[in-house]
Amino acid sequence: MNMKTNTETIDVTLHTDKEMLQKQGFSEKPSPHEDCMRTNGEEGTYEWWYADAALEDGSTVVAVFYTKLLPDFTKPMSPTVQITYTSPDGVQHDKYYVFDVKDFAASSTGSCNVQIGKNYFKGNLEKYDIHVESESDRFSIDLEIMRTTESWRPGWDGLNIYGSEKAILGWFIAVPQGKVKATIEYKGAKKVLNGSAYHDHNWGNIGLPLLFNHWYWARTEIGPYTVICSHIVCPKTFDFVESGSFILAENGRIITSRTAAAKKTDMLRSTPHVQPVTGKLLSDVIRFYHNDGDKSYELTLTRDHNILDTDLTPEKLRALAHKEGKDVGYHRMVGTAELKVFEKDCLLKTLTNNIAVWEMMSFAIPE
Repeated sequence: MNMKTNTETIDVTLHTDKEMLQKQGFSEKPSPHEDCMRTNGEEGTYEWWYADAALEDGSTVVAVFYTKLLPDFTKPMSPTVQITYTSPDGVQHDKYYVFDVKDFAASSTGSCNVQIGKNYFKGNLEKYDIHVESESDRFSIDLEIMRTTESWRPGWDGLNIYGSEKAILGWFIAVPQGKVKATIEYKGAKKVLNGSAYHDHNWGNIGLPLLFNHWYWARTEIGPYTVICSHIVCPKTFDFVESGSFILAENGRIITSRTAAAKKTDMLRSTPHVQPVTGKLLSDVIRFYHNDGDKSYELTLTRDHNILDTDLTPEKLRALAHKEGKDVGYHRMVGTAELKVFEKDCLLKTLTNNIAVWEMMSFAIPE
């Protein structure tokens, strides 16, 4: 992928030196150590571990462990835990808990083991245990995740390299799909639910608003398939170049994937409308087309409702940012998914799922 400006072209590449990568402990098959901490938490870096769960009663859970929130990536470490629980009737509990750096610990070797206060996120790709609690809110969630679809990342080490070895953005999908048992305690009431789950891990050292105007990201499970896909639009400085990803697994095995700008995946969306919390434009329907030779796939996501709407612009700058269109907004949605599978342009089958989760992140546009 090449991102062009009026004065330069920034190449986005993957590490290809297999001998060097093998010496660093990487192989074609992902290993548990890749889900360990990949930065040192210093100024100019960011990192987070994300998990979501769609539960049998229609509720959803999202847990994210941050070294710092994205708008603060130039600042020192500020460990933060986010938990979002949306009940079957749409009532939402969404909280950010910020901790002192002394309350943070994370393994850099072995397997994932992140501790922030009494909260933890740990696992070895096959199994994960996540715990979030708040005594003041009388609230706790435990997620026990068992992976059912093999782990994946771009290349051998998950790193997208922007222009040089100094600018990187990492992505590791430790659990594209898994079974989950969720234990939820809230204001004295306790329930245990089963469902499906997803977990990925991101890190980097380059400001995301410098690379992206906005993105859509989605994951869903339909019949024997797991689909993870994204559509990315770069900012004006990169001529709004588009790229994205499409990863599809069947019966737990990855059968097709792409993360380059090659014309194998296209995305269409319905006419967007303004969201009241952020002022951002959001489409109710998005459709991905992916061509993989003789076979092709069409994924349609139809929004039912938002489960999270967040204005990430600092409050003191919010009014001016809204006026100039430079605010940062995030939306997480749930809805339905439909997957059509074609072979040589003939429709083989159509599958549906009543629960899918996706997001839209829109950044300020640097001048």
